[in-house]
Amino acid sequence: TPAAVQVAGEVYLVTIAGRPRRFSLASALRDVATSGLADGRPFFAQVERAGLAYRIAQGGVSVFDFTDAANPVEIAYFDRGPLDAKSLIVGGYWSTYWYNGNLYGSEISRGMDIFKLVPTQYLSQNEIDAATQWRVTEFNAQNQPLVKYEPTTAVAKSYLDQLNRTKGISAERARAVTTALSKVDELRTGKERSAAAALDSLDAVAAQLAADAKAAKGRDAIRLQSLSDTLKGRTARLR
Repeated sequence: TPAAVQVAGEVYLVTIAGRPRRFSLASALRDVATSGLADGRPFFAQVERAGLAYRIAQGGVSVFDFTDAANPVEIAYFDRGPLDAKSLIVGGYWSTYWYNGNLYGSEISRGMDIFKLVPTQYLSQNEIDAATQWRVTEFNAQNQPLVKYEPTTAVAKSYLDQLNRTKGISAERARAVTTALSKVDELRTGKERSAAAALDSLDAVAAQLAADAKAAKGRDAIRLQSLSDTLKGRTARLR
C-alpha cells in the first residue's frame, strides 16, 4: 500500500518499489478562496485505505485517493471561505482527522466541523460502509495504527466496486460474486437447510477470483485476491 509523507511542506507518495513521487498541490488541487493566510502546506495527514484526509494550512480540507500513487485523485473538498473578503485574518483549518466514520476539522477561528463522506463517481456507498466498520475507542493520529478489516459483505462489495471501476473484473465474474454473496447474506446461523450449498457456491467463486488474481497485474491483482480472501472469511464464519 502506498504511504504519504510530508516533508518541508510538500506531500510525497511513497511505494515500497520505486522512488517517491512528489504530489504537487498546485497542479492537483483546485484554486479556492482561502480562509485567511493560505500557505498551501498540508499537515497532520491521516492515511485511510490508501487515502489521505488533510488540511491545507488555513486553506480548506481535501481528501484524495492515492491507491495509484502515480495518479492521485481528489475525491472530496470543503472550505468555509475567508473570514473577511478584504482583510487577511487568521482562520481556516488547523487539523483534520478521520475518526470512526467521520472527518473532524478544527477551525482556527470558527470552531469544529464534522464531515461524513457521501457516494460519488470516485467513492461508493459500499466503500464508505466498509471504512466505517473500523472503530477505535482511543485514537492518536500520530501513531498511524494498522487498519484491519473484518471479512464482511460491505468489505467484499467495496472491493467489487473498485474492480468494476477499473474494469479489473469481468461482468460475468462480478455477477457470480453478487449472486453467491446475496445467498450467503440470507443465512443467519449457517445451520439452515440451504447453508451448505450457498457456502460451497461462494467458496467456489472465491477460488475463481484467486485464479483470476494470478493472471492479473498491479492493483487489480491485489484487489481480486483481497476479494477472494474476504469471501472465504465470510463463509468460514458460518461453517
